[in-house]
Amino acid sequence: MERLIATCSESLTELSVVSCEQLSRPGILFLCRSAPGLKVLNLAVNYPMTDQNLTSICDHLMQLRELNLSRCSLLTSRGVADIARLQHLQVLNLSSCSKVSSAGFVEALCSSPRPNMKRLDVSYCNIDTYTIVALAESLPNLTHFDLTSCYLLSDDAVHVICQGMRRLVGLRLAGCHKITDSGLCRGETGEEGMFQRTSLALLTNLEDLDLCGCTHISDDGLTLSVQFVALRCLNLSLCQKLTDAGLLCIADHNPSLGRLILSKCIQLTDTGIIGILRRLPRLHYLDVQGCIELTDTTLQHVPHCKGLRYLNVSLCGVTLGALTSLEDSTSRLTLIYKTQLW
Repeated sequence: MERLIATCSESLTELSVVSCEQLSRPGILFLCRSAPGLKVLNLAVNYPMTDQNLTSICDHLMQLRELNLSRCSLLTSRGVADIARLQHLQVLNLSSCSKVSSAGFVEALCSSPRPNMKRLDVSYCNIDTYTIVALAESLPNLTHFDLTSCYLLSDDAVHVICQGMRRLVGLRLAGCHKITDSGLCRGETGEEGMFQRTSLALLTNLEDLDLCGCTHISDDGLTLSVQFVALRCLNLSLCQKLTDAGLLCIADHNPSLGRLILSKCIQLTDTGIIGILRRLPRLHYLDVQGCIELTDTTLQHVPHCKGLRYLNVSLCGVTLGALTSLEDSTSRLTLIYKTQLW
């Protein structure tokens, strides 16, 4: 790698070195000194990456726009704090950096405003409400925020996101099992005695929402909050309190939905799925695997959804005959099915 970098160091602006077990501290230092013009650096899944390595990066690569340190599991709050010096960052991935504390993220990203930051992935990290409050103040223009499996997140954190991160286009809260209906939508009386509602619906630019595994949310919260003109992708897998009535209400208030993932929403029946096939003209991807109440009746209505290109009905209550009939009737559809666990 040193020979390659030395050859093109003057013009090198992007570099990806993923899962390289031989990447050493001297190697990273050589990289930093030889290619100071780097703007995009991907070092994901480099388990030997240490705080000292990250300090070298922050010392020499001050023009970085994108940095991916996903699954660099040895990094701690001490090393990540140096990211505060990378003031040009627009995209940062620290997914699965589990040794970094909540305060460590705040020190790294909130010591001064970062109006240029657009994308932040801190999935599987120690993010709590304190961190979210600080991030909302420092990253006012964030468009994509991945908080997957940040198990410390509470309803209060979601309220802060709704109020302080209005430019979000993508929000991932999968596996945040503490979130309830109150987190999605809450009404309260303000200082002047006026009733105010804090809801996900305040994020009017949202196009991608992932609530997979948020097992405490139900129709009550979803129907009042999931109302977006531009929402294209919605993941409600394992939201087992969702019913047909809630699903149909969501379809009515999200006309742009094209990708809908409802796997293991065990209360859904033919009524709900047939309803969305009729209501969502832009639907092209539908995953209902594990929705055990679905029958052949749903499959009979699939051809009427002309735009549908992908359908997963694995482990549903459908018969092989109905599946074969559907496959024979349309060539445009990728049909995925498994009738039993192997």
